[in-house]
Amino acid sequence: ASVVTKDGQTLYFTRNNFIEGKYIKDEKGIIRLKIFKAKMIEGVWGEIEELPFNNDGYSVANPMLSPDEKTLYFASDMPGGYGGMDLYYVEKTKLGTWGEPVNLGEKINTKGNELFPFVAESNAVYYASNGYIGLGGLDIYHSKFEDGEWTEPKNMGYPINTSKDDFGLVLNEKETDGYLSSNRDGGAGEDDIYAVQIFKIITLEGTVTEKETGKPLANSTISVKGEDGLEIASVITDENGDYKTELEFNKEFVVAASKPMYSTESAKVSTVNPPSTTMRKDFVLEKLTFAVEGVVSAKETGNPLEGSLVELTTTNGKEIAT
Repeated sequence: ASVVTKDGQTLYFTRNNFIEGKYIKDEKGIIRLKIFKAKMIEGVWGEIEELPFNNDGYSVANPMLSPDEKTLYFASDMPGGYGGMDLYYVEKTKLGTWGEPVNLGEKINTKGNELFPFVAESNAVYYASNGYIGLGGLDIYHSKFEDGEWTEPKNMGYPINTSKDDFGLVLNEKETDGYLSSNRDGGAGEDDIYAVQIFKIITLEGTVTEKETGKPLANSTISVKGEDGLEIASVITDENGDYKTELEFNKEFVVAASKPMYSTESAKVSTVNPPSTTMRKDFVLEKLTFAVEGVVSAKETGNPLEGSLVELTTTNGKEIAT
């Protein structure tokens, strides 16, 4: 694993602990990994030197720079981690040297191995791990640093991940296209390189019709709620009963269709492992043969409560209207 600065003048790379023409072994007889830096000098890499946080007693590997090149991420089994190889970062000081390694924490690191970090322009980190219950072997996960902590890591699912080892994901600035390494079945050898496409936004579309007549229902409301139950989108069907909205990739949603004097129908929609960038969900609403009306007010004051939610359900719990 290696990474080159944007100006093409500095290379950080992983190599066996090889100093002055010989391999260096630790007290257990193991040749550890280290990260080295090289400079481009008149078209040739030279001035190779190891980074200051290397150690003969443990491995330091898989360097990756942040987009602003002020932070270097890497994997290491140095003492004090959570088990196996963990992900760490070091920040560049004002003098241009690297500071002390900082563990990314227990939300990212597990008792297994976390390897091959890649940091995107959005500050999301993609990495390989065998410490979660995944599809098998090394799987690729991603997380983002928000509000002072890492979000819950998410498995990127098939076909990014398989029952074999999948690792070393790198992406373009928009995080839509890139490459990964894998020893999955059907390759040319052991670890092969594959091109990948990431669906960042999924288009959800469909038609709302009336159950009794099959006619399209214009001006129906399509409500989209996220995993936290909060509404994140609301659209109205056109004269043909059609709607279209955009959903974020790799998440779960509840989509509901409603219209005054009609039943409310809802369905779960998942953008995890979508077959394409477009998904379809149609709704059929049943016309109600009765009406219920009233006023919601505060018990203490008698004042009307604007924006209250009224739900109409059958005795078996089926939601008819809201």
